[in-house]
Amino acid sequence: CRERDQLCVITRDVKTRTVNVYPHRPAGASNAGSRATLWEALGVFWGEPRVAGWRQAVFGCGCANKLGNTMLLRDDVSQAWASLHFALRPVELSRDFKSLSVQFFWLPGQQCPSDVPLLSPPAFGPDNTGGWEFRNPWNSRRLQSGDFLRLLTHDPERCPLPSFELLEIQWYLHRAAALSGLTIPPQIFLSDEIQRREGSEST
Repeated sequence: CRERDQLCVITRDVKTRTVNVYPHRPAGASNAGSRATLWEALGVFWGEPRVAGWRQAVFGCGCANKLGNTMLLRDDVSQAWASLHFALRPVELSRDFKSLSVQFFWLPGQQCPSDVPLLSPPAFGPDNTGGWEFRNPWNSRRLQSGDFLRLLTHDPERCPLPSFELLEIQWYLHRAAALSGLTIPPQIFLSDEIQRREGSEST
């Protein structure tokens, strides 16, 4: 993964960590029964053929534990990713498998009120970032919902790009979770970081 990406795939920064596109054990799927329930629920909304393709990507080829399920992100970007504050929509894989175009969308963290009008659209606007701010490396401007990014590899056979199917299931699940109010405000991460620094300075 590090040999392939080298830099954060979102911001193109050097300091990074490896993250999973699809978690090894998604929330609420701690055993075989709950995993089956998860896939059955997905089939209700997205249809069996598409969900079958997702299952094949996750379990059939062992992709969940390989390069197709990993990418490099800057520390704060990985925190925003883990807390479901943005999602990546896979758009197009190049014919030579060396470039994957994805579209970035902010998923602002918010507490869901008990009563929400059914006709109220979700707040997924380009400036509704939930408190995060990243720069688009392709135009040096603030990253906004709808911006296109490219994931690259120099050797698609030895260092394949993240799986299109895994990115697709992430795209749907991240948005569904955000609409359910499951995101975590970034202030939690910032306060945790401050406490860690203060603790290290006092020791």
